[in-house]
Amino acid sequence: MLFFGIGKHQLLALQQHVREHGFTPRIHGNRGRKPKHANCYDDVMHVVHFIRNYADERGLPQPADPRGVDNVPTVYLTSDTTKTNLRQKYQTSCTEAGSRVI
Repeated sequence: MLFFGIGKHQLLALQQHVREHGFTPRIHGNRGRKPKHANCYDDVMHVVHFIRNYADERGLPQPADPRGVDNVPTVYLTSDTTKTNLRQKYQTSCTEAGSRVI
C-alpha cells in the first residue's frame, strides 16, 4: 500500500484504527454534536431584522418588477454603505439595546 501527502502521525493513526476496527471508515469525534460556534435561530433572526429595517429606511427599491419565486423586490443600498460600516452600526445598535452581538 502506498500513501502520499500524509504525515507520520496520520499514518500511525490510520494503522491504529485498522488494527482496532478493521477496514471501516473513520468517524469524526464531533459527529452528531452542535458546533460551539453555531448561532441560535433568534440571534440570526435579530440580524436579519436589523438588515431589513436598515434597507427599508435607507435603501433604494429596484425600479423593475420583482422576479423569481419569492416576489420580494430587490433593495439597493447606497454606495457609501459598506459591510464594515453596516456591521459597526449593528454592533452599536446591539450594545444600546443590550442584546448579544454576533
